[in-house]
Amino acid sequence: GTQARSVVPLGVGGFAMVATEFSAVERQEWLAKLEAAGYNAARLLGGAPDAVRADRFVAAAAVRLHGEWLRELSVELRDDRELVLEAVSQYGRALRFASEALRSDRQVALAAVASTGQALRYVSEALRADQELVLAAIRQDASHLQHAAPSFRGDSATVLAAATVDGRALEHASEELRKDREFVLSVVKVGGRSLEFASEALREDREVVLEALDQEGVALRFAAETRSWSCELWGRMASLCDLLRYHSELTLKLSTLL
Repeated sequence: GTQARSVVPLGVGGFAMVATEFSAVERQEWLAKLEAAGYNAARLLGGAPDAVRADRFVAAAAVRLHGEWLRELSVELRDDRELVLEAVSQYGRALRFASEALRSDRQVALAAVASTGQALRYVSEALRADQELVLAAIRQDASHLQHAAPSFRGDSATVLAAATVDGRALEHASEELRKDREFVLSVVKVGGRSLEFASEALREDREVVLEALDQEGVALRFAAETRSWSCELWGRMASLCDLLRYHSELTLKLSTLL
């Protein structure tokens, strides 16, 4: 085939393409190999000549097959905004293979986090302080709060939003919030399991513990031993057990009637 170095208006998936020192026949052969390789395409790309990994036609085909294959492309193509957007939109964690500049690009970061909240750990330090990005990540998985800027881990509204998804998000809150009685009360009301990460003093607090227990019986394992009201605590558990036993008996009776 003939050598080409030209701009092609429309290529794979609508991308504008810049050809490299790479024949048209060779390119088609590599595109066919990628398609046929399936999950082994990453290994195929990783061992390909530099000209193949720097070819935008091949790159566009690769990231459309799987965004993670961005990692096998040339340094220059991992700094290509359009290709990176395509990759992270379908596989958010591919953001870790993008250039530093694109990990600081808000639109690219939003696309990655929309795909998976785990992408928050790969955005630039500045974007970890972006409220929209942080909330988008923790609404998927509260544990992603740990990758947010420290200011969010001390922000009661953000931590409460995370705790609403999973009470255990309190683990990633600032020490000050884990000691804040009113705040911890509001958190255990949405997830009793969060008691595990409250300060020791609050795990001995009668009202806090009972509120957590009302939400989730498993919270009992995280309560500190306090003899002064342990009878009430176990009485509450006994009431819960009676309720569960009644529910089981009622379910059994109904099943025999159907």
